[in-house]
Amino acid sequence: MAYDTYAESLEQSRPIDIYQIAQGQSVWRWNGSEDAVTVSGLVYPAQPVTRSDITLGGEGDGQDLQITLPSTYEFVSRYAGSIPTGIATITLSQYERLDGVQEVRLLFKGIVKSVTFVNDGYGATIAAKPLTGGVNLAMPRVRYHSLCSHVLYDDLGAAGGCRVDRDLFKHSGTVSAASSNNRTLTIPGLNSEADGYWEGGHIKTSDSNYSMVLSHTGNDITLLRGIPGLVGESVEVFAGCDFLIGTCHDKFDNVINFGGFAYVPTKDPHGGFL
Repeated sequence: MAYDTYAESLEQSRPIDIYQIAQGQSVWRWNGSEDAVTVSGLVYPAQPVTRSDITLGGEGDGQDLQITLPSTYEFVSRYAGSIPTGIATITLSQYERLDGVQEVRLLFKGIVKSVTFVNDGYGATIAAKPLTGGVNLAMPRVRYHSLCSHVLYDDLGAAGGCRVDRDLFKHSGTVSAASSNNRTLTIPGLNSEADGYWEGGHIKTSDSNYSMVLSHTGNDITLLRGIPGLVGESVEVFAGCDFLIGTCHDKFDNVINFGGFAYVPTKDPHGGFL
């Protein structure tokens, strides 16, 4: 008997929701029944969970899906001390327990927008935005000012972009020490470049967690957001840019792709300074 037949039956419909969240190289799976289930060879452990209804807007942009789990669940507990920077995608599917062929239907696919701790911290609610949400938003990319408008290391193909090869401006190393708040890290080998070289850049962990580098002295860098548990872990540190044409020339040799208007006059011809 097919999924539709069970789903439309008042007596035999026993749907099971199965969830998957992927963030970098990490994947979490669970289901909303009392027992673990195996679907297409993948195990989905049982987990207490509630969710909101899935609704679509008038133009196909769905409302946020709200999923509530115990705050001890590994994925949501990552948000307790700091906010992971990697994009987390969530997939909600469903199948009928009595369906012998285990036909799975996709109900929702989106991006985790926020995690809110509720019930005095015992629970956590994930707000997920549908992939269709926001695709029609027009966002300006280039502004008329002296600073470069490109995202560092971005390559937009025929549309341009920074196009600097990030692998030419990175250091791969192991974190040997960290401050109590995990914001200041010691990574041997960073002193191969002058102080300040890594400022404005970022660090990338093995599970694709990121944080901006605020300062660099010797082998030490200070991050905008601390990332716990990095001592002894391998990371990559990428050089930063202040988006001035001098830095583009001297540090990256990339003036041909400079995305600003370096010679904008500082004096307004109508009076005053810009």
